[in-house]
Amino acid sequence: LDYTVIGDTVNIASRLEGLTKLYGQGTVISEYTLAELPQGFPCAILDLVRVKGKEQPLAIHAPLGLPEDEAASLAEAWQLAEQIYAAFAAYRARHWDEAIRLYRALPESQAVLRQLFVARCEGFKLSEPGADWDGVYTLQSK
Repeated sequence: LDYTVIGDTVNIASRLEGLTKLYGQGTVISEYTLAELPQGFPCAILDLVRVKGKEQPLAIHAPLGLPEDEAASLAEAWQLAEQIYAAFAAYRARHWDEAIRLYRALPESQAVLRQLFVARCEGFKLSEPGADWDGVYTLQSK
């Protein structure tokens, strides 16, 4: 017998797996997965995306540590999550220069994310998005 998995959840999981490279993360999880995690998992907001075939935006996150990690490592992960959140909040508020400054301050481990958002912000500085901009990035491919 051959088995296959189908459905909306599987499609979203496949899209998220495809985003790991774009955002430079080992794992990308949805807001739904984040909500199911117990307290103690430091996760960083990466973006709001609209995946192909869906209209509703999806908040995506990157797990940065595990509750059983050493205290110093866990504290560092929480600090990084806060840094990324502040940068993303500035981006969503259209504070391009502030977002650029905050993204540029991210460590080398976040080089891909840093480069992605600095480029977006610099583009928006040159050509301000319209009043209907909702900060959601629409993915063009699977």
